[in-house]
Amino acid sequence: MLKRDWRAGELTVLLLALLVAVASVTTVGFFAERVQRALNAQANEMLGSDLVLIADHLTPPQFEAQATKQKLNIAKTLTFPSMVSMNGQSQLADIKAASAAYPLRGNLRIADAVGAADKAAERAPAKGEVWVAERLLNQLRMNIGDPLEVGRAPLKITAL
Repeated sequence: MLKRDWRAGELTVLLLALLVAVASVTTVGFFAERVQRALNAQANEMLGSDLVLIADHLTPPQFEAQATKQKLNIAKTLTFPSMVSMNGQSQLADIKAASAAYPLRGNLRIADAVGAADKAAERAPAKGEVWVAERLLNQLRMNIGDPLEVGRAPLKITAL
């Protein structure tokens, strides 16, 4: 019966279908692995590091001491929502404060004006300065150089 089916060509079609199925699954597996690697590489740049420790309270000093002991680079950030205001207009915004070592991977990119080409930031904002997202600038109808209040702290917008 096997000989008869083989000569009839039915098994050949089945074998070809099996070969195509295995090749397809293998190809998709390799493609998915390459995409995963690329996403992991880009995620490190989005995070600004290889590893992020997120907590809703201050981390114990032992964490930083252990990381320093293992010769790891450390950058700290603090993110919180706050009201920003200008000329009586207010908007809820996510505020991110970072230590000078941030980011550990990649770099911050800033622009000097709306629509201007961005460039790598050479330094963090100085005391009394703030960099804002273009969306916030448009929502409050502000320009670079305008004063802005974050909570009760007066700051000057110096970049996007």
